[in-house]
Amino acid sequence: MLLGAVVDAGVEASELFARVEEVTGPEVFDWRVTREKRGYLWGTRVIVEARSRAFRSYGHIREFVEKSLLEEKHKRVVLAVFEKLAAAEAKIHNLNIEDVHFHELGSVDTVVDVIGTVLGMDLLGITSLYASPLPMGRGFISSHHGLLPGPAPATLEVLKGVPVYGTVKERELVTPTGASLLAVLCRGFGEIPPMRIDRIGYGVGTHEDDHPPNLLRLLVGIETAERLCETLVVGETNIDDMNPEFFSHLYEQLFTEGAQDVWIVPSYMKKNRPGWVLSVLCSEALLERIQSVIFRETTSSGMRWQSVRRFSLKRDSSVLETPYGSLRIKVFEVMPGLKKAYPEYADCVDLASRAGVSVREIYEYAMSQVQGVLEEDL
Repeated sequence: MLLGAVVDAGVEASELFARVEEVTGPEVFDWRVTREKRGYLWGTRVIVEARSRAFRSYGHIREFVEKSLLEEKHKRVVLAVFEKLAAAEAKIHNLNIEDVHFHELGSVDTVVDVIGTVLGMDLLGITSLYASPLPMGRGFISSHHGLLPGPAPATLEVLKGVPVYGTVKERELVTPTGASLLAVLCRGFGEIPPMRIDRIGYGVGTHEDDHPPNLLRLLVGIETAERLCETLVVGETNIDDMNPEFFSHLYEQLFTEGAQDVWIVPSYMKKNRPGWVLSVLCSEALLERIQSVIFRETTSSGMRWQSVRRFSLKRDSSVLETPYGSLRIKVFEVMPGLKKAYPEYADCVDLASRAGVSVREIYEYAMSQVQGVLEEDL
């Protein structure tokens, strides 16, 4: 479906598969492209058929990719996809990663799917990829290992940290290969990022479902601003029976553990008692560590966690030479051709202390020079 969407969005199929054949070698696979309808929508279906059993184990695929004619930037992505697949298989089958045999996943068509998708994204000029939360089917899936519960265990293992949602569909909606491609390629999951749409492609799946249509939609365009999209978690807890002097130490502990932001909002709790809502922003991987700090250092006995998306402006820095010493300047790109900049407050405090002047004097001098810094940066 990813390959179909890439071709439907404008990549010439003959050019794409000629590049794939340069990597795999000739007479390894056959391909064909058809236009098919799902529901009221038409899209492109790409069918890849193996002509050999050239790829079987993770080690074999890794060795092949490392020695292939792929550019280094493409090698890294392709290897990352198969490493994610192999790590998932190794965990659920209690194997060493080097001993993983992919069975269905190690077939030629899967290798072509992965390499073709990576090269197709490059041909479209895509530099940042985002996806919606992924739908999960239910029921049972027939595999080399017999019947497996849906979603497939390997798919779930690959999608740790990725937002998903359940459906009533009694079939597989996201394969381990598709999950690995999205987990590696995507910078974030959620709503469509700010962009100017240029092309739209529809990739058709094998199943003929039309409620909803079995299609994958790819939007290609220009971001209105280069922004980092991250999926993070926010934890909250209400506190109304703690000495507020301890919050200073708590902040230090949370930032030491890797929290990206911490804030406290005064509030009235039950029985109209004054208290605070403590909030922490961090990656999901740090959730347990952050929660342990809060339970240890506060009177909290429970927390609420929710997944959030954070868009951040592209950030750079410059050094400004002032009569008081060197000062770092933060530079943010709001949109192409428009930037804003601010001096690092900590540097202003340090220079003010050493020069015996007010922080405001240092800060205002730095702001007066910001335009020059922006012109140099542009």
